[in-house]
Amino acid sequence: IGGSAVKGFADKYSDLDLYCYCSNPPKIEKIKSILGIKKFDYYTQLHGQSGDWLFVIDYKGFETCIQFRRLSKIKTWLNNFLKYPTTRSSVLPASFILDLKPLYDPKKEIIKLKKKLKFPNHENMHIVPFDHIIKDRIMSDDILPYLIKRKSYLQIEFHISRSLREYMHVLYSLNKKFFTSAKWYDKEIKKFKIKPKNCIKRIEQIATLGSKGPALKRRIKTFQSLIKDTEPFVDRHRKK
Repeated sequence: IGGSAVKGFADKYSDLDLYCYCSNPPKIEKIKSILGIKKFDYYTQLHGQSGDWLFVIDYKGFETCIQFRRLSKIKTWLNNFLKYPTTRSSVLPASFILDLKPLYDPKKEIIKLKKKLKFPNHENMHIVPFDHIIKDRIMSDDILPYLIKRKSYLQIEFHISRSLREYMHVLYSLNKKFFTSAKWYDKEIKKFKIKPKNCIKRIEQIATLGSKGPALKRRIKTFQSLIKDTEPFVDRHRKK
């Protein structure tokens, strides 16, 4: 089982996330028989791979997502990550392995994978892309006025969203965590030991302030100040 139920953040809007890792996932009719249902609310093949499925059903009033995945594929992803850790590829094995609580694991497969997956050392990782954010032109004062004059609000929004996602990778990695989802960021960041002052409040402002006029300028300034206040933590991390 995974998701908010494991992390302790589940609320009345939460669904149930179940993961079944198999040598050979069962066929659809067999799954229906096991679950005792006639049809799924929704189902799709995962990443276009034959045999890996995502099903959605209603279970006692809860939306329940059930994923059937090949264990060999999970192991391949994990091995690739351990060889070539990068910002974006890291979230895949992290979300499929670290955030799970095994309910049935007779051969201790998930436990073995959890032990194998450790947060990488700085020497061989690129999970702290802080320089990219500092050098991002949207975060500097030389290009923003032109984008505003051109009314390129969608371009501005894309830049801010991308940089904010990268920033979350930075903040999480400083606390030796993988950033896998923004859904419960505030509850997770509350537990972090390494973070700038009023971090959660400023992230919320960056996400919610407007994309025009004074609100946009305040939004950019808030993001710039957050980056500036995070830089000492990154420098300290690199020295270690």
